[in-house]
Amino acid sequence: MNMIVEETLRAALADNIVNQFKVTVEDMHNYIGILMYMSLYRYPNLKSYWGKNSFAPVKNCMTRSKFESIKKYFSLRDESKRIKKGECGYDPLYRSRTLGDLLNQRFDSVPKQARLCVDEQMCSTKMKHHLRQYMPNKPHKWGLKLFVLCDSFGYAYRFEIYSGAGDNVILPGHPDLGSS
Repeated sequence: MNMIVEETLRAALADNIVNQFKVTVEDMHNYIGILMYMSLYRYPNLKSYWGKNSFAPVKNCMTRSKFESIKKYFSLRDESKRIKKGECGYDPLYRSRTLGDLLNQRFDSVPKQARLCVDEQMCSTKMKHHLRQYMPNKPHKWGLKLFVLCDSFGYAYRFEIYSGAGDNVILPGHPDLGSS
C-alpha cells in the first residue's frame, strides 16, 4: 500500500507541481474497498453511489470528490521511466509489473507442498486491451491468460500474465515446452 500511495502522489505532482492532492494508506484501503463494492453492487453510474439512493458503506467511507481525485491520479509505477512501444525493452505490463512482483514474492514465501503444477487460468475481464484473449473452451471465455504455479489445494505460489509470444524463452539444451 505504501508503494501505491507513493506512486499516486508522484503522479499527482507530475501532473501539477503545485497540486494540493493528498492521499494516505487508509484512503487507499478505502478506495480499493469501494472498488470491490462497486464490482458487486452495480449502479448505473459513479455518481449514483453518493446520490439520493446511495450505498451507505461507500458514502460513509469517502467523499465522491476524494474518490474521483484518487481515481484521476492512481498509479502503480513512475510513467516517466516507461520505455515507448516499439523500442527495445518495451514491457506491455509496465504499469502493473511491480505490483505483480510484490504479490509473487508474498505468495512465494509460503512453504510449498510436494505436489505442484503449472496451469493456465483465465482472469475474467471486460476491459478493452490487446492482452485480452478469447478462449472458447474456458468457463470465462474472455479475459487475461495467466500461468499459475499452484498446489493440489489451489493455492497459487506464483503467477505470470501472458503478454504474447515473446514470453516463450527456449533454454539451451532443453526442448521447447511451450509458453507455460
